[in-house]
Amino acid sequence: MITKCPARLTALLTAFLFAVGLVAPIAWPEVPDTTSWYVIETAEGDRIGFLKQTVSTGPDSREITSVQSLNVRTPGAGGKSDVRQSTRVETLSGELKSYLGPLGDILRDGRIVTLRPSDLGAAARELTLDEDILTGGDTQTIREWDFSANPVLSYRIFNPANFEVETIRVRLISDEPDESAGGLSYARMRFIDGHFSGASVYKWSKDGALVSLSQRLFDVAANWVSSSEEAALAAKDFINFVRAFRIASPYRIPSAARAGRVRYAFERPDWFDIEIAETPEQRVLTSSDRVIIDVCEACAAERQPEWDPNLSLGATAWMQSDAPELVTFARRVTSDRMTDTEKMKRLVARGHERMTGVRFDTHLSALEAFRQREGDCVESALLLAALGRAAGIPTRIASGLVYSRERYHGMANSFMPHTWVIAYTDGEWRSYDLALDEFDATHIAFIIGDGEPWQLSATNEMAGWLSLTDMNEVRTKPD
Repeated sequence: MITKCPARLTALLTAFLFAVGLVAPIAWPEVPDTTSWYVIETAEGDRIGFLKQTVSTGPDSREITSVQSLNVRTPGAGGKSDVRQSTRVETLSGELKSYLGPLGDILRDGRIVTLRPSDLGAAARELTLDEDILTGGDTQTIREWDFSANPVLSYRIFNPANFEVETIRVRLISDEPDESAGGLSYARMRFIDGHFSGASVYKWSKDGALVSLSQRLFDVAANWVSSSEEAALAAKDFINFVRAFRIASPYRIPSAARAGRVRYAFERPDWFDIEIAETPEQRVLTSSDRVIIDVCEACAAERQPEWDPNLSLGATAWMQSDAPELVTFARRVTSDRMTDTEKMKRLVARGHERMTGVRFDTHLSALEAFRQREGDCVESALLLAALGRAAGIPTRIASGLVYSRERYHGMANSFMPHTWVIAYTDGEWRSYDLALDEFDATHIAFIIGDGEPWQLSATNEMAGWLSLTDMNEVRTKPD
């Protein structure tokens, strides 16, 4: 069953690696019209693609076109170059006028932004943007900030790549010049509604030109490095998606430990000061460079989070719990004579029977997954959460990691991306897993939400910046 989740590799890693080139210019040009080239490299030195950015400036606006090519290799499909393009038009002051990218057209009229049509959901969405929200590139904002007077720069920006307003937090992490750049390094962290949504490290030369940009996703450390056109087009190495989406376990976890309590130790950069979710089964302790996560399924009763169940009952764009099909199904497989715990267990069993196929090339909503009867752990979690709400049970979605001892495309003893449900049953929050049938102490939650696409990609970025260094089985001493 573990293959239902790592199968989503292509869509997640492609979206991650394309995010830089398709959102905004990664450096403001020093001249009005310019073309910049960047090689995409892994930490091992493999050159897996390139980014080309062209800026054309008119009397009252500039047009930025980004073309990014990524060389990918997936099981059964071989290797190919995946090319994507975006074009954005901004005023000379950086205000977004139009954006055309993989998700469709985003138009700005006053303070209304509309997306049509897109892969984000069945219906188009609209946002009303406050006047203090940036809509264009934010590089100029960073360059003008005095980090010696105030070490943290914070502002809000509209991100057309995921159609969300994000809070950006930037800090200077190194002002030591090196021989090649002689510049500065900045950590740029992104948040949506207080939740971590992504992070990048920029290195600029002292004259303001971008030298490199780094991002991480699970075991992939990708760097966009300024280069010549010739060097960029010569990037012919491939990245293996399956091997990238895993974290090797320091130890093989036996069944007895998985059924008990496990404590995990992660190292982190000192600037990566994000909050990792606590759940009924999970407690988190952080220090300047370490994160300790303690997971215990049997401890849920004494670790109840202070979540308001009433806030986890309504329908959302991804969990259509008010859809007649889902309401009818939930009522048919449960009864008023059941406790909430019994209802959730029944929904897990019947939902498992419903999801007969595996699909990982898109992000389906709960209703779409119900109709198509396919998906991976993400669709399984969305469906279970929606059915729970349709039955009157508050639900939330957890995204993080899960352990697999099984061999998957040549790999075993690894942590993989995973998604499951936390439901409020009979006065307590508890975890339920439709994709894997049961919850155990190898489920490590990073983000709790409603299963939006950004939540999933953010979880995988978090897994890249955190390094799993150790784990211990916690045993109770006998009386």
